[in-house]
Order: sequence, then structure tokens, then C-alpha cells
Amino acid sequence: MAEPIPSSENIRFTVKIGNVGIAPFYYNWNLELGLFATGMDPVVISTGWDIRSVIDADPITFVHEANLQSLPDGMITLAIRLKNPLLNGDPVVFANLNPNPPAPDWQVLGTLNRPPVLNPIGNHTVRAGQTLRINISTTDPDGNNPTFSASGE
Repeated sequence: MAEPIPSSENIRFTVKIGNVGIAPFYYNWNLELGLFATGMDPVVISTGWDIRSVIDADPITFVHEANLQSLPDGMITLAIRLKNPLLNGDPVVFANLNPNPPAPDWQVLGTLNRPPVLNPIGNHTVRAGQTLRINISTTDPDGNNPTFSASGE
């Protein structure tokens, strides 16, 4: 899961991993997050997560925060990989269903959904008993069409 952190330009990534196999991880291979968008090189984030702590099927929750202010607009695919430290080593893959991985060795987690931005409204005044109508507009970095409503007395 990826969620914006209120009053911050950071995004918090939360990933649960369980080892349902029979062999533990003996070495601390690097778990990396990858952000993939059309027309750009992937943004790779080293997490510092210790894969050796995933011992059995009880999932371990990993959390990482990163500043992603410089990402381009458009849909961003979020992925994870366990990077093999051997130069020509075989990739390590997770046992999850992985349709359309963005690159070899990567496991898709989902898409990054960033919040829309409400454009400035400015100050308005109205006489008592009159109706005030304000047109608002937003931009959404993911290309969604947000809808807003408000009412008051």
C-alpha cells in the first residue's frame, strides 16, 4: 500500500511479506521498491528492510517513507524486488500472481494514487440571504477526474 502522509510531501509504503516456503533467508539481500511510469526510467528506492526477519508464514509488515515530489504526472506502477547481489545471479521472485511485470525481476504491488490538488479559490464576499457560487477546479497527477461537492447554510 502507498499513501500520502498528511502535511508532508512524503509517501508511506507499507508491504506485508510472509515466507510460506520451507527455507529461511540466510542473507540480507536488498528489498527494493520500484516506481514505473511510461516514458521514464524507473525510480528505484532502497528500503533497508531485512528479509531475514521473514521467518514463517506470519507476515512481517515493512514500512518505508520517501519523498516523491519529482515524479511525473500520469499513472505510476509500484513494484518490489528482492535484488540478487550476485552479478549474474538468477532473479528471486515472489510466489504471488504477477500479471504484466514492469521489468524482469519485479513483482507488481499496485498503482500509486496521489491526491488531487484543489486550485486556489481566493476570497469571496456575499450579502446575507444571497447565494454564493464558486467554481472550483482541480488537477490530479494520476490523470483521474476527481469530483467534489459542498453545501452550507
